[in-house]
Amino acid sequence: LNYKNNSEYSLDGNIFYKEEKIKFAYDIKYLEDNINIKGLINGKGLELSNNTNIDANSISGESDIDLKINNFSNFVKNNYLRDQSLKLDAKVSFTDKSIKFNNGKLINKKTLVNFKGDLIKKNKINIVRVDLTTDILDLDKLLLFSNNKKPIEVQDEKNNIKDPDKSKQYHIVDNIFKTLKFYDIKGNFTAKEIVYKSHNIKKVEAEFSKKNNLNISANLNSNFVEKLTVKSKINKKKLSTFVINAKNLNIKKVNDYMGFSRLSGVLNFSIEGNTNVKDKNSILKQLNGELTLNTKNILINDLNLKKLKSSILDIKNVEDLLELNKKVFKGNTNIKNQEIYVEIKNGNLKLPKTDILLDDNKITATGLYELAPNNININLNYNNENNKLLSLFNVNFKGNIKNIQTSLDYNKAKTDQLLGDILEKKMKKVIKDKLNNKFNDIIENLLE
Repeated sequence: LNYKNNSEYSLDGNIFYKEEKIKFAYDIKYLEDNINIKGLINGKGLELSNNTNIDANSISGESDIDLKINNFSNFVKNNYLRDQSLKLDAKVSFTDKSIKFNNGKLINKKTLVNFKGDLIKKNKINIVRVDLTTDILDLDKLLLFSNNKKPIEVQDEKNNIKDPDKSKQYHIVDNIFKTLKFYDIKGNFTAKEIVYKSHNIKKVEAEFSKKNNLNISANLNSNFVEKLTVKSKINKKKLSTFVINAKNLNIKKVNDYMGFSRLSGVLNFSIEGNTNVKDKNSILKQLNGELTLNTKNILINDLNLKKLKSSILDIKNVEDLLELNKKVFKGNTNIKNQEIYVEIKNGNLKLPKTDILLDDNKITATGLYELAPNNININLNYNNENNKLLSLFNVNFKGNIKNIQTSLDYNKAKTDQLLGDILEKKMKKVIKDKLNNKFNDIIENLLE
């Protein structure tokens, strides 16, 4: 600390952080009850400049802050950001119990996030309110979705013993509740567009809060859904309850992404469920709830159920059975607009016995979709009480979602027997008709 002249001082020196030497230099002016502090902190990974005015009587003031971090991962324990620079500019006002941010800007290359908010100290709790807005947020360039860096092993300096607690990698939910134990947080986020894994998500509005639980809600749309709303609550044990609603989901565009081409059309759906967010496997395998589907102009591609029905009804002999496969998988099937209910249990989507309404009739469907291995098994059957032959045939979709095998199956023994009975009845009718005709001819001859 050096004295310059009346009420003016300079303060400069060095501090060390992770063996890095960081320089600081400040000018301090003291005039009656007003203090002005202006200067900078400069290191290899960090640059900070600020101009601060303080009212010594009320311990309040304002400050202009300009912060640049050249490598953000050097300053956080868990690296979820790429090794890139971040720049922060903000106007700050403060008292002994509060801090308020105005006109804040967070810049990462082409990404600009505007923010404002405040922090108020109340007893032992820090109450935080923040609003974030951006035009475009490119998460592909900002975040690490797969962090392959090895954790740093922390050793006891005296005994050269590894400390397992310090090197342990905590779940992000654990980090939030541990780090923000004494924080009550509520925030709002809006974005005109977000880029995530090359997908463009638009008109994003989100709210998040942390008190006893993590609460997240969001509204958005994209090139494959007109509107998607999500509400979720996560507790300290990583158990989550949620509600998801989608309006006008374009099935074909989703299928193009997933590699499944059997369906096209539009869906409205809602899911109310719960799961464990410990990891991806837990999310899928511990998922439970109810799914409601509302179909709009749904088309089953490469399956002609109308032709299947007419062909079955026209069967006259066993040879006709061999021709069915050639006819049923040419063309498509329209599904009427309807509501379908699906049960979700331990990561399995179960379709109970459900009548699917078609153009001119209906077909009964049952099915199972396993989320974790992405395997599907759906069975379609006419289940026609008025025609036993129709009920013996099943269309089956089975296999991995990206490589589904479609087959037409039937109970051979029962079908052969039923066809035999039908042929026998036809033969008996033919014989009876012929006998009746001969009997009529004899009577006519006798009368003559």
